[in-house]
Amino acid sequence: DVAANAWFAPAITWAYNSGIIGDGYAFRPDDNVTRMELMEMLYSYAKKLGMVNEADLAGKTLDFVDANEITDPESIKAALFCISSGIVNGYSLEKGAYIRHASTASRAEVAAMVQRFVRYAIFGGNGTMDGKYSEFINIRGNLNNVYNKLINEKELTVSYLGGSVTGGYGASSDAKTWRGLTHSWLKTNFPDANVIMNNASLGSSGSHLGAYKIQTEVIPQGTDLLFVEFIVNDAYKKTYQDGMSGFYYESIFRQIREALPECEIVCLYITNTSWLKQYGLNLAPAPAQIEEVCDYYNVSSVDCGRALASEIGTYNETVAKTYLPDGVHASDAGYKVYGDAVIEFLSEALLGETSLNYGDIKNYTIPEACLDERVAHFVPKYVPINSLDVFDSIKGYQFYDAYCATLNAKSKGYIVPSAADNEFT
Repeated sequence: DVAANAWFAPAITWAYNSGIIGDGYAFRPDDNVTRMELMEMLYSYAKKLGMVNEADLAGKTLDFVDANEITDPESIKAALFCISSGIVNGYSLEKGAYIRHASTASRAEVAAMVQRFVRYAIFGGNGTMDGKYSEFINIRGNLNNVYNKLINEKELTVSYLGGSVTGGYGASSDAKTWRGLTHSWLKTNFPDANVIMNNASLGSSGSHLGAYKIQTEVIPQGTDLLFVEFIVNDAYKKTYQDGMSGFYYESIFRQIREALPECEIVCLYITNTSWLKQYGLNLAPAPAQIEEVCDYYNVSSVDCGRALASEIGTYNETVAKTYLPDGVHASDAGYKVYGDAVIEFLSEALLGETSLNYGDIKNYTIPEACLDERVAHFVPKYVPINSLDVFDSIKGYQFYDAYCATLNAKSKGYIVPSAADNEFT
């Protein structure tokens, strides 16, 4: 009773072939769906996904006034699964709690059940969104525009701006880096979308260089989602200690919001063994300066460093080295923790409760007042060095109008001194 050219035919065919619905006789596409039928479909899908352990359902009972009206064994299992997983709550009335299995499911009930089902499929355990690293994630708003571009426009450009940890130094392959793991998650969960990775990382670079790099390596690429990771390099270069990290981060945010108002930004904080040893699980005060800027511009952040610290527990040098072999760059195990923390954020922002209030694509605006008033007068200007012709007359250096492969640089043009002690100003 389903016409082959019906708009809903592909979905019904998929559900039937997957064993989620029907016996092949009739689908009754124009009929209302009961709450019980919806529970049965979700239960069948859960079994297909390997989410059901029938042994866990044995011995459980449905504590509802109208539960004795459900007599089919498979229907009872379906109801038990949905109740125990937090997918269905039932209704509390004066005479007690009712499951209302025979009632027609309203659009609101369908939406609620499916949303809880997705939460359960992703996070497990009573359908809650309390992930392993949730206390280290600060979600400010949601990834409304990213979701729209993945679902509707079906194309998303993700730029990764940071140092060597963003580049993936120390990993066995690019796929094992936090950047590779994140990219893979986006492609897996949104298979119809073309997810483009723009690796704008450069080892040893901090936020001061990042404020310039975005002019050539982030903005022209039409970035839709930008990850920023500079905290450790900022500390090494004393940018953070000099109170300038917030300054450069604010510059990055304002430049992006002005040039790419639809772009959404996420900040990442990583760690090193010195911080792990000194600060322990809290890792304070490293991100505080940047968090103030994130708060002001409504930018989400993920403290991957604290996620790793929680994985290690009380500092132990041997254990720490399994995650950070050289004290800074992660092993595959370390990158997996970083990646898992970012993926948990993405799961919540794109698939969880936070994503439920998404709407049309919006343009982010820039607050008129800068958090640091110096930023208002700071306008990074990218000048190609080959336009200056300065090295034609300077001895001891040679300029190459090319890309430096050994630096993995995205900007064209580099200079090489003829001797190690050469200096120029």
